This record gives sequence, C-alpha cells and structure tokens, in this order.
Amino acid sequence: MKFEKPDMLARWYPSEVSLEGEELLSGAQKPQKRRPISNAYWIFAWVLSISASCSMTWSLARKSCHLSSFDDTSVADQVASLNWYSPVYNNINLSLEHVHLDGELWWNASNIYRQDPSPEVDEAWANLYYSNANRVFVSEEDAIKMGWDLDILVKWPDDPTGRTYVAEMNVFHLVHCVNVLRQGAFLDYYWYKRPIDPSYWTHFYHCLDMIRQEIMCTASLDLNPLVWVDSQNKPFPNFAIDRVCRRWEDVVHYREEFGLTDAQIHTMTHDMRKQKSPHRRELATPPEAKKLFRAYAKWKKLDLESDFTIIEPGDYGRTSDDLLGRVQPNPKSG
Repeated sequence: MKFEKPDMLARWYPSEVSLEGEELLSGAQKPQKRRPISNAYWIFAWVLSISASCSMTWSLARKSCHLSSFDDTSVADQVASLNWYSPVYNNINLSLEHVHLDGELWWNASNIYRQDPSPEVDEAWANLYYSNANRVFVSEEDAIKMGWDLDILVKWPDDPTGRTYVAEMNVFHLVHCVNVLRQGAFLDYYWYKRPIDPSYWTHFYHCLDMIRQEIMCTASLDLNPLVWVDSQNKPFPNFAIDRVCRRWEDVVHYREEFGLTDAQIHTMTHDMRKQKSPHRRELATPPEAKKLFRAYAKWKKLDLESDFTIIEPGDYGRTSDDLLGRVQPNPKSG
C-alpha cells in the first residue's frame, strides 16, 4: 500500500514514499554504522544557528520599521518613492498609524457610515471630503514634474507670474465617489423628484470605475483570515484585520493648510471663465457628452413646482427578515 504525502510535505520528506519500503530496500546494502559527530561540528552548527537568528531578527526589524523613521527618512518621502510624483509629499507631515478595521459583516449601529440615509449620515459623509475645498495650488515646476500638459491647465489669475495652477486632491474625489455609490443604493431617497438629472448615471458609472481603478492600482496585499463561525458550515473570512494606514487627520490638516479659501473657490467657480483665464487650448468634448450637456441644460430650466413629480419611496429591497427596518423618507420630500 502506497502512502503519498501532500506535495508540500513531499518536498521535505522525499524518502517516505511507502509504508513497507520494500522497493527502496531491495538490493540495497546494509547501512553502515555512522561515525560520531565531532564537537567542532556542533560548535559550528551552534554559531551558524545564532548568526541565522540574528539575521532573521534584523530583517524582520527592518520590515516592521519600513515606512518609519528607521533610516531618518520621513514617512512622506518613503511613500513618495513608491508613487507618481506629487508635490503634496513635499509639505505634508504624514504619519502612519495602526488601525483595526471595522470589518464586521453585520449591522453596526455605532458606525455612522453604515447607517441608512438621514441628514446626520449625509453630514458625516460630506464632512469627509468638503466638496470643492479639496483644491490646491500647484507651481509650474511641479506641474511639469507630474507630466501635465500646461496648455490645458487652469492658471490662477491672481499670480502675476502666470506660473500657478489649480489641482484637486485625488483622495477626496474618491471619497466623494464612494458616497455617490452609497446614495445610488437609496436612489428614491435622494432623487425623490423626477425626472432626475440626465447626467446622474454617467456620473455614477464614472465614480464606480474610478474606485475600481484605485483598488487595482493600490492592490492591498493584506490577508483576511478564514475563521469558523458558529452559524456557518464552511470557513468564513474575517475582515476585521489590522492595517498600517496613513493617518487621515494628517491628510485633512494638509488640505486645511494648503487648500483654497472660500473666496478663492468662488473666484474659481464663478469668475475665471468670465475673465477668460489664459490657456492655449481646451480638452475636446465627445459628441455624446455634448448631447448630455444639452439635455442637462434643458433639465436645469424645468420648473420645480410644475415640471417635477414627487415619488413615493420604494422599499429598497428591504424585507421583514433583514432586521434593518424601513428606510425613513427624506425629510426634504415632505
């Protein structure tokens, strides 16, 4: 009877291929008596073991200190070395922190970001990205380093040198996109007046794909352990894992320190087009997008009182068995 080990074990125990072992022993000579191993050999093995242990400890220490001040390089500099150039790394005081993720699958009433839509929930999400407040100034030198086309960039009109441009911090746009998907799960709550904005769905799918690309670009290599759950018949992933994260407060602090002021935001959104902010050319709009813009312009002219219908909110797929209760109507719809 053959005894076959799994492949992994077979690598380490190649001789154990049979319970009887007749195939291996037939015709083989009788094993000779081994000579005793000298003390010098054991001393050498002991020194080698100690050296290997020290080497492994040093290696693990370096890994645990990676992206820290281990080699007197700032966290921002080390993160920057792994990413496309961004001037944000030059001025941000970035730290890393240990975070235990809220990976619970079940309903969590203490997490505001997991709740049904309400004014309080909407405010919590809006406070994460602050709409247009995520705009920052970029020098011409940094724009060139990032590979941007200066001909189409928005120049800041109040800079007499003409070498200051405006940009958006990507992370806050991504949070906005997650919020768009959240709102899409409760479409009747947020768009209780119909017809809805013709650009809604193209915006929705833009955000969906931006998040997909972000996930595939950053590609988290953390592991979720499989665990046993008393109500499950098969292993279940535990998403409540430990992570090393960039401290969110540091990113928000950078935005507060370097972001455009309310007055500057007003200039950007209301005055710069009228002032014909200097630029050499503009990105071309696809024909389909032009049709969408025309439809949006017509929609904007609709009368709120006579041209819109307030709909009854749907059940959002809720049942009496999901233990979540009924989604409350949008207070603005009353």
